[in-house]
Amino acid sequence: MTGLLPEDIETGVRIRLGETHLTRDLIVGFAAKFDPQPFHLDEEAGRQSLFKGLAASGWQLCALWMGHYVRWREGIIQSYPDPEGVRARLGPSPGQRNIRWMKPALMGDTLTFYATRTAVEDWKKPGWALTTVLSEIVNQRGETACSFEGLGLVRKRQDP
Repeated sequence: MTGLLPEDIETGVRIRLGETHLTRDLIVGFAAKFDPQPFHLDEEAGRQSLFKGLAASGWQLCALWMGHYVRWREGIIQSYPDPEGVRARLGPSPGQRNIRWMKPALMGDTLTFYATRTAVEDWKKPGWALTTVLSEIVNQRGETACSFEGLGLVRKRQDP
């Protein structure tokens, strides 16, 4: 994944996007606003749950992954001779596939975020490509806590 435009994208290369240490404040702050379930809000409730500890929301994991991805992408954009032109070529996401939460992400865990481009194909609208990215979140024990396939639209350099 050396670039962002369809002509630059390498498939199969796993990119480390960054890492986040899960603190109580980070978990509870997100949960209070977006996923206010007891095992995300209260340490004792978390210990009594299937998670056996204060657990981050799966939606928080996806949001954290997206934040790391966008910051990484901005760094790549700046490497192009015309960063604003490249940014304008990045379209919306038509969705996500196969979101899976395999292991709880608990207070005290350090998560590493990865992206692997798995496919680039022509999109139904001429001049656009659909990219598929395997998105992974791995804890400090090497266990995958969350994975999903992210889809993104990117305008090609040359319209047909």
